[in-house]
Amino acid sequence: PKWVRQAVRVENYTDLAGALDRLPKHVRKIAKDIYDVEVRTGSMVLPAGFQAKVRQMFSAYPGDKSDLGFISTQHVVVVLNRYTFEETLYNPIRAYRPGFLVKLPPEKQKLLRTNLADSEASC
Repeated sequence: PKWVRQAVRVENYTDLAGALDRLPKHVRKIAKDIYDVEVRTGSMVLPAGFQAKVRQMFSAYPGDKSDLGFISTQHVVVVLNRYTFEETLYNPIRAYRPGFLVKLPPEKQKLLRTNLADSEASC
């Protein structure tokens, strides 16, 4: 169908709910009937004695680690399928947690780059 080709750009993960609102009306209704998308903000106080350890644990984080705001206030996008009750959480900070490393083998990196380039015109 024609409406499948209509795309909406998502600028960052917290914009997912807003992206649904920018869909054409008939597509938006279908998407919102199936999915519930919500941005939740969690906050915590890191004890002074634990802050150095947290900086060390999240040393791979590319942003400013001086005030630990990226840990003490986190935005999580929750997507719920209203029919299957499957739920997915998006929180980019999790990618920087200790022990988490995504490294694709060279052949898969090449395939990924090719697929991205091939789909660029339609995204």
